[in-house]
Amino acid sequence: MVGVRAAVWSGGLACVLAVLAVTAALPSLLRYDDRTDPHTAAVRADHERAAAAAGESPATAAN
Repeated sequence: MVGVRAAVWSGGLACVLAVLAVTAALPSLLRYDDRTDPHTAAVRADHERAAAAAGESPATAAN
């Protein structure tokens, strides 16, 4: 176990590292478009096929 001071420092350091990681990933996160992503399109098609097989509307099956 560590003391309070070490816990605060390590928590602050972890927070700063997390902010840096998100900042580094931000450009790709902003470029992401689920309308054109091949994986998302495949999952959406699977859901639509499953809904059609079950006789549901795709909007109902997604929820």
